[in-house]
Amino acid sequence: MSTKKYLLIVLLLFQFIAYSNNNGNSKNEKMFFGGGLGIGLGSNYTSIEVSPQIGYQPIYNLYTGVKLIYQHHSGSYMVGNNTYDYRGSIYGGSLFAMNIWFNKIVAYAEYELLDVDKSLVYYSEKGRLWVGSPIVGGGISQNFGNSRLVFLVLWNFNSGKYVPYSNPILRFSFMF
Repeated sequence: MSTKKYLLIVLLLFQFIAYSNNNGNSKNEKMFFGGGLGIGLGSNYTSIEVSPQIGYQPIYNLYTGVKLIYQHHSGSYMVGNNTYDYRGSIYGGSLFAMNIWFNKIVAYAEYELLDVDKSLVYYSEKGRLWVGSPIVGGGISQNFGNSRLVFLVLWNFNSGKYVPYSNPILRFSFMF
């Protein structure tokens, strides 16, 4: 079974469990919003990411949701004696599930689908390509009132040519 189908079945199962275990709580109380912002700056590199998310807590300590992703990259690099400038965007989305134990320890799984500008990964190639990546990892969570900060160390199991980042992936996100 493909990874996409497996993740979709798991998320639908979580939603079924959520409906049967609602315990009278309104759906609005179980909804959450959040996301992440990222910036990378260097002497010849700029990277900006915005990734809002919306989700639902179907059962205690389990969070599922969708995330939109936009990344802008620009800079230059040397190949031999030639300097190449690049500028482009990566965008897409993901489905994720997160379980938090003891209000601190996080287990995380995500399937990300990104539309990648090939020239951002390989300077000599042109065009765009959809790249799917199963991402799994863990981390820690810290509550701040009704909000939560999550730090994750993730591993991308797609080792394909056009994957826009390398392992491990470090990520901070917020939920409120």
